[in-house]
Amino acid sequence: MVLALPLLTCVVFQIVIRVWLRLRPRAIPFGWSWLLENPWRKSYRDPERVAAQCGIASTDTVLEIGCGSGLFTRALATRCAKLIAQDIEPRYVAQTKAKLSDLSHIEYLTCDARDLELIGVADVIAELLVIAFLDRIGKRRAVLIAGIFYALAFILFWALSASLLGMMIALFAIFLGFEFTLVASLPIASETVPESRAAMMGWNAAFIATGRIIGSLIALPLFGSDRMWLVALVGCVAIGSSVVFMALSTRSTLKLGAS
Repeated sequence: MVLALPLLTCVVFQIVIRVWLRLRPRAIPFGWSWLLENPWRKSYRDPERVAAQCGIASTDTVLEIGCGSGLFTRALATRCAKLIAQDIEPRYVAQTKAKLSDLSHIEYLTCDARDLELIGVADVIAELLVIAFLDRIGKRRAVLIAGIFYALAFILFWALSASLLGMMIALFAIFLGFEFTLVASLPIASETVPESRAAMMGWNAAFIATGRIIGSLIALPLFGSDRMWLVALVGCVAIGSSVVFMALSTRSTLKLGAS
């Protein structure tokens, strides 16, 4: 009970802060910039060590979201061909720009990082496409088409990886394919074994969570290898095998139901 109250206080504080930041997104106030530069923070998040762990190649273009006072900016910039340093607070951008005036390959961007976000837009479009086409073309066929598109989007990611704009377009296609495939597959999961809908949806959620865990474990080594073709290959094979498994399993289920 003694530990429960401080823990509960921390949880409530985190929730309040996150809700407040969602409603009113802003950077750490400029007057508190000493929080970003304090020696204790540098000791446990050494900029050189963090930058080294990112697996940046000398030919890469890197986007630093929330550059703040520039704690990590120099360490990142010295490892890449071009760095885009972004922050929502104009004074942080100006401070970092003045501090790193000796580096000419840094582009500075003052905006809300959520303006760069593709996931939300892709999610909305995918869900509207599900509403418009799922019942019209059939659930199974819609998932197969979306799964194939999703797999091919990883090949597009590799093909366009030479430019930042190309990668953003490919990532949008990946998010679109993922969301459509996920949402469209939910009715199939609930109808596969009608007498055990709750159990099937539970297993479906468990497999999705397991897949995300595996994906997060292999993502950093894959991207760190700087082999975009390998990232595309793993993504394409993983999604392709899932589509084939879904097609075979639903066909078997339909045959059993018909008999």
